[in-house]
Amino acid sequence: MAETFNLPVIDLSSSDRMRDHGFFYLVNHGVGEELFKRLFEESEKLFLLPLEQKMKLARKENRGYTPFYAEKLDTSLNSRGDLKETFYVGPIEGTTTLTNLNRWPSEGLLGKA
Repeated sequence: MAETFNLPVIDLSSSDRMRDHGFFYLVNHGVGEELFKRLFEESEKLFLLPLEQKMKLARKENRGYTPFYAEKLDTSLNSRGDLKETFYVGPIEGTTTLTNLNRWPSEGLLGKA
């Protein structure tokens, strides 16, 4: 029988924040279902691109694409890096003196996935 996990629930309408968990279930975030659906569709297109295309969006200033094994979050492990790829984004405006550092893929690029 499959093991089930109880993920912590973080309620953004509450001032109580959890900082001790790597995975959690977020509620009251205000993001609509249609936007979530589109986000996952576009993310899938991005991560299905050939590595050469994704590397054109390589991470700079903590924004953009990071390939498999490029990060090693647990340095105590004897491995070449983490088996994950990521795409980092940050605030578009208001919280930094630097203007939009996000490295967005073009619509044409995602249309080819």
